[in-house]
Amino acid sequence: MKGQGGNRPLAPQEQGCRAIHTARRDEFGQFSMLAVPSTGLIYLAQGVLRIITKGIAPMTTPQTARSLSDFAGAWRFARTISHTDGSVMQVTGTAQMDWLEDALSYHERGAMVLPNGQTLQAERRYLWQQGLQIYFDDGRFFHAVPPKGGEAQHWCPPDDYRVSYDFGHWPQWRAVWHVSGPAKSYVMRTDYQRG
Repeated sequence: MKGQGGNRPLAPQEQGCRAIHTARRDEFGQFSMLAVPSTGLIYLAQGVLRIITKGIAPMTTPQTARSLSDFAGAWRFARTISHTDGSVMQVTGTAQMDWLEDALSYHERGAMVLPNGQTLQAERRYLWQQGLQIYFDDGRFFHAVPPKGGEAQHWCPPDDYRVSYDFGHWPQWRAVWHVSGPAKSYVMRTDYQRG
């Protein structure tokens, strides 16, 4: 949101609010609503920003914090890997998250369709620990999942891995990775649902 001249973003004190949440387009191009705790409601629809500041109670969109036990069990997933060169790969499969003492063993299996149509079998393993800390199967730390969804990062020089988790439609959830480096540049979106 810009100031009156449109030259700079408004500071929170200028907006009269303590916090503001970002709007995002979903896969259908719809915008989510924004809660402005002490002022009212801001929302975007069809590219138009609308602000309602008087006569309504503040709207909140509580996001339940996820715990490790929420992820236990069988999941189905669909993944799209879109490279900046225009090539796209699709992966569909299952992810099983089984208890291993007080952690979850994540085992993913799927079929990957390459841009040329060739299909390969794909497999991944991780260890999810308390606090939603994810480790590679060799024991190296990968990243921490924000319990209410949001951003995380993994730096593997010279490559940068940034992820956004969305738990807004639980038990369906999404992870979107933006990966960049000298030899790679792609976006990987994975949608999960109970299997």
